[in-house]
Amino acid sequence: MFIVTRKNNFEDYNFVYRMFDDIVTDICRADCLFNDLKEDSNFHSKYDKETKEHLIDVIVPGFKKEDLSIEYINDKIIIKGDLKDNKNDLLKNSICYEKNIKNLDIESVKTKLSNGVLEIRYKEKNNAIKFEIKES
Repeated sequence: MFIVTRKNNFEDYNFVYRMFDDIVTDICRADCLFNDLKEDSNFHSKYDKETKEHLIDVIVPGFKKEDLSIEYINDKIIIKGDLKDNKNDLLKNSICYEKNIKNLDIESVKTKLSNGVLEIRYKEKNNAIKFEIKES
């Protein structure tokens, strides 16, 4: 149990805030395990028939590429971001999106961050195998 004495000192407040900030960040990341990406105002996905690419757009205003991470683990693409206040190193915003994607072609993934929109393009692998039938 932590006992925090109250002083008129910003450093004490900052210590307590960071302690709770770490807990909230961990909860947000754990929450990502249960949230599959759905169509909402910050997320859009579509399929481009001409290029045969899937496209994911995530609106992330204020985030820089250093604030974001994209991982592909166990057939899921995970987009995480922590936006911190530069002056006080305090967490201002945290995002975590997850989408099931089977047969992702790792070599085809292209990402771009422009004007507050993270764009992810990818293709799916063709795992079809054709077997030759021999006569006996």
